[in-house]
Amino acid sequence: MILVDSIYINDSGGKVLLDYFINTAIKKKIENKFYFILDSRGNFDYLDKIKYEIIKPSEVNRFLFYKKNKNIFSRIFCFGNVPPPIKCNVQVHTYFHNVLLAKLSKGLTFKSKLLKLVKRHYIILMSKNTDSFLVQSDYVKKMVADNISSKTNIELY
Repeated sequence: MILVDSIYINDSGGKVLLDYFINTAIKKKIENKFYFILDSRGNFDYLDKIKYEIIKPSEVNRFLFYKKNKNIFSRIFCFGNVPPPIKCNVQVHTYFHNVLLAKLSKGLTFKSKLLKLVKRHYIILMSKNTDSFLVQSDYVKKMVADNISSKTNIELY
């Protein structure tokens, strides 16, 4: 079974992609091949059709989930920019799409800059726990290589 870690996906474009992914899996009758970690802030109307756990979004909760369950999955797909908080013994792929975490924008308040820097450095630290970053464009690929991890494989999808 493949773990789809979507803990930080609860609205906007990421939620649209997650809903599309899950609804497509249901239509193709392959939803039983996946186990989802879902963000408690999200609104999900397909819960009766999938295997899932709803978790309050925090790295502590994510760590506890991985510590307890890391050996039961055949592969892990992190959908929300952040690799797993611990090293797992299976292939891990992290979908990175938030360029605001990779490069600071001008005009941010000091507090926003500090928060983004902390998040970016945490992702950099956790990049050792993923086998690859999956990205949507050459621009995001360059941002990840330049600002997150030049050592981790970065694949364009």
